[in-house]
Amino acid sequence: MTNKKEPENGGDSFPSDANTYPLVRRRRLRRPNLLVLGLLLSLSLSTYTMLGVSGALGRQAFPGSSLVSISASYALGSSPNSIVLSPGTSTNFTLTIQSFSTQTVKVSFDVSAAGDKFTYRDTGGALTAKDFTMTIGQTIVTPSNGFNDINPVFGTCNCVIVDVPVSLTAGQQTVISGSLALSGASDPTSLPSYSIAWFTSSA
Repeated sequence: MTNKKEPENGGDSFPSDANTYPLVRRRRLRRPNLLVLGLLLSLSLSTYTMLGVSGALGRQAFPGSSLVSISASYALGSSPNSIVLSPGTSTNFTLTIQSFSTQTVKVSFDVSAAGDKFTYRDTGGALTAKDFTMTIGQTIVTPSNGFNDINPVFGTCNCVIVDVPVSLTAGQQTVISGSLALSGASDPTSLPSYSIAWFTSSA
């Protein structure tokens, strides 16, 4: 005879036979809850990823870099992945940002060498001409890790222009145009090749 648990306040007894509610059925009853939990986790991860892309938190790097080589005679290279300059020449380039929100970011760049060879404008407006001149839009910009005799590292002071604000539009690509020029008075044999890395940061 099968034992049954009697209810405390009368009524029908509670079945204890496992065949009444098989294990498989009990597991099936739990699956919708697990599916809902899995869906909520998926939505949470998707939201986090989207915020990470659209929020532009911290300094974010553009993929890849541009290699700049110096030549004593004129040469043409593809831009912006490979740039070849000779004295008195310049090259144009474009940067593209895909944004998921309307915001303003600051565009800047670092160089692997020749950080003291870039023309810079101080915060008072005075311009100091050097071998290389980097322009984003209409603004002359110097590398954030560049330096000169007065300012060991531009990025540690507010003394020169090291970035340019750019307004982005949600759901669209923003194309930023710029140019890099080498002075006609420069000695190409004294200038090293170097790479350029581009960055954006919140304004």
